[in-house]
Amino acid sequence: MSGDLRAWWDDLCSKGPAYGYPVNASKTLLITKPEHLADAKAAFNRTHVNVTAEGRPYLGAPLGTKDYCDKFVADKVIEWKAELEMLSSIAETQGHAAYAVATHGLAGKWVYLARTTPNIVALLLPLKHVIQKKFLPALLGRAPPNTVQRDLLGGIDLAKRANDEFAASVLVTSPLKNLISGPNATYTSFCEVRHPQQEACATTGSC
Repeated sequence: MSGDLRAWWDDLCSKGPAYGYPVNASKTLLITKPEHLADAKAAFNRTHVNVTAEGRPYLGAPLGTKDYCDKFVADKVIEWKAELEMLSSIAETQGHAAYAVATHGLAGKWVYLARTTPNIVALLLPLKHVIQKKFLPALLGRAPPNTVQRDLLGGIDLAKRANDEFAASVLVTSPLKNLISGPNATYTSFCEVRHPQQEACATTGSC
């Protein structure tokens, strides 16, 4: 398998520039199963392709083993907790601005990670704790009643919404994924896939 992949890589390096696709090996990542790591490294020796059995970030989301993905999310949560704590101090005097940043700024990062990474609810719970114990009391000047807390958390409580966000993402992207992995992908078929995507968006309300 590694030999076939190396032959494909060599072909891409040879023919790609003629189609406006110069290959950059140092920015290319090959993620393999641990049992195939040695063969993959041997096959891609001296190509400068990055070969790993763990994982790397890709377009802002982790791609790799569960341990790697969990560590990536946990590190992000530590970073976001610090941002929330800073925002909590701002909320004491600039409540409207702080809430806007939380719902339109920070929450967007959480939603993106929830839509691209499965099974992270437990990892996001520390954010919920900071929101409940620090951010909302600073925002309101006191600990909010449960009903108010529930309404305010609706837009920013990713620990509650993470699984739904991921399921919606899978549903919306599945028509395109099926087309890419199928044998008959053409420009026309890519245009036609937009309709089922729009239907999926309407079903999930996530677009």
